[in-house]
Amino acid sequence: MPLIPLKIPAGFYRTGTDLDAAGRWRDGSLVRWRNNSLRPIGGWTENTLFGTSGDLGMTNALRSMHTWQAID
Repeated sequence: MPLIPLKIPAGFYRTGTDLDAAGRWRDGSLVRWRNNSLRPIGGWTENTLFGTSGDLGMTNALRSMHTWQAID
């Protein structure tokens, strides 16, 4: 059985109903568009913006953060 090329437009269409989105991509997770083609994300990388927990002198992993602004 021969393969049939699909001509699906790039991008997700979520502004209407499922019938409005017929012949288009409706939803996607962990994917990106590259050269009008849907591709999986290349992988995960460790966030080293603040260094590792050992660099900060902490023994446990960070669970949450909060911000504040001094008024003095």
